[in-house]
Amino acid sequence: MTLSDKALAMMNGSEVKEVAPTYVRPTTSRSILSQSEASKAKQAANAKESNVIGNRFSEMMQNILDKRLGIDRERLEELEELEALMEEIANNENMSPEEKELALEKLAEMREIIIEEGREIQEVVK
Repeated sequence: MTLSDKALAMMNGSEVKEVAPTYVRPTTSRSILSQSEASKAKQAANAKESNVIGNRFSEMMQNILDKRLGIDRERLEELEELEALMEEIANNENMSPEEKELALEKLAEMREIIIEEGREIQEVVK
């Protein structure tokens, strides 16, 4: 004969309290998917914030490097624009060779002025 734990405890004079089992709601696929989407949204927001911070840091480091080397990014952009215009004029078939030459000379003069201004600023900084 086998006695239950409750019967054995009562024979020894102990009182047994039974604890009702707690209900555990089963996990549904819908709740798992919503948790997954929420975590992905958080990760995307963190990645975007991290990327913005990384870009700002890169920009600051580039500015520090430019200042130490005496590089003016605005002047470099102006030079790049002038060089693009020069290339565009050189490849333009609608202009006569004389017009191309005149336009290219003017752009070359503008480029030299920008370079000279950069040199003057560089000398002042040193």
